[in-house]
Amino acid sequence: MRSPRLVNPADIPRFARLGVIAAMGFHWAKPGPDSVDAVEPYLGQERWQNYEPEGAIFRSGGIISLGSDWPVDPLDEWDALRTVITRTALRGSPYAAYGPMTPHQALQRRTAIRAATRNGAYQLHQENDTGSIEAGKLADLIVLDRNILKIPAEDIADTKVLITMVGGRIVHGSVADLR
Repeated sequence: MRSPRLVNPADIPRFARLGVIAAMGFHWAKPGPDSVDAVEPYLGQERWQNYEPEGAIFRSGGIISLGSDWPVDPLDEWDALRTVITRTALRGSPYAAYGPMTPHQALQRRTAIRAATRNGAYQLHQENDTGSIEAGKLADLIVLDRNILKIPAEDIADTKVLITMVGGRIVHGSVADLR
């Protein structure tokens, strides 16, 4: 069985050269039964180092976007971001003791956030309208209960959205929720 997450290292620079966007399901970038039990033993160490290659694709100049394997994966962007940054299983998981899975493939926080915002908008050809907070864009944004750039990376998974705005109008939460 071939893994859809295994990229030949010789092909990694081609993402940037060809303008291919790597839509990655960040939930898969952690130790779990689907990775360390079902895949690692069959790949060998050399190929295992290229499993879930978000970091290598980014470092070669490729664009990474946060993809989804829903309904196989939960629709949980916060855990997905935590996962691609830490490459670890959630605290309390039997796989937490494994530690980071292929840590050289981790993304930095700002890179991971960009993958979920600007790069996703770019992938959808919506970068002129959404994906970042800029004059002239749609003012689609969220207000969070914490600063995900400053908290411990493990705590990103616990992030809550207080307010959601679409086109500058609040569609979830209220200003009272900010108090």
